[in-house]
Amino acid sequence: MSHVSRLSSSSKKHGPGRGKGGSYEEQLTQVSFLFMVNELRYHMPERDCYHNFVPPTDPASYTNEIPSRIMHYSNGNVSEAPGFHWERQTNYPAEGILYGQNLEATEWYPVEKYKTYAVFACNSHLPIMITPHDPLHVDTNSCWQLLQLFHPRGLRGISQVAGEDSEMGEGPGLVRHAAGARPSWIPSLLPSTYKSTMDNPPTSRGLGGELPVILGLMALSAEPDPTETNMNTNHVFLGHQRRWRRQQWTHSERPSGYPQTDQDDPRGFLVNVFYDPSSPQTSNDDILRYFQWTDAIVREPRS
Repeated sequence: MSHVSRLSSSSKKHGPGRGKGGSYEEQLTQVSFLFMVNELRYHMPERDCYHNFVPPTDPASYTNEIPSRIMHYSNGNVSEAPGFHWERQTNYPAEGILYGQNLEATEWYPVEKYKTYAVFACNSHLPIMITPHDPLHVDTNSCWQLLQLFHPRGLRGISQVAGEDSEMGEGPGLVRHAAGARPSWIPSLLPSTYKSTMDNPPTSRGLGGELPVILGLMALSAEPDPTETNMNTNHVFLGHQRRWRRQQWTHSERPSGYPQTDQDDPRGFLVNVFYDPSSPQTSNDDILRYFQWTDAIVREPRS
């Protein structure tokens, strides 16, 4: 079954914010956004029909979230975003809101959210589960799905993480294997079970798709923080040892945040992506859609 692309014709032809010169590998999409990756806490995991531990579906099962720093992505670089704060009521279900200050720093305003996903690492037989909801807010039970990949037609070697309702372009249905051979982001972002199973696959050209899911996979590469401050997660994106630079993922080891055995509780993050209020020309629906479904959020290193 094919999926019909929703990209605008201008985005398909040239791509928003792209320069005229240089190759695909040299050009970075001119895009910006705010994001945060909050680690989720809960009472007890649930079990599926095969007795695997899975994240809770009931918002009342969650006890807390550990907010990350609020971060700003701009043209391949991530920095801390001052002048913003995250607020949520302590009784769940409750909506979380990101507030920013106006230029005079006298009033706070709610920042418009682009997209939300929760991403959980489970055991090796049920590796990654996702939901396009905030599990602490939804009034109905979260619909957890196994993470799947989409192979877009016309973007040979690009793998895109996706859910059942994702706005994919044209191509075949969802699968659970990468589109290209020797992806640099396996097993550091996706488990080895997602390696390509195709005969003579092309060389991998990168990973794209749902932006919050990829940010959640990056967060899971960090070792759990015993101080309950989320500092290990912050260091994935900020500082001199950050792992995502100019759309390349520099970490190659298996994620430290995965449960070690099938008896360990799943570990997960709530990922919120917001429009950049300071730069609407590089932070709008068309550009963010292009960044996810036509570009590679994680590009392969140059040979």
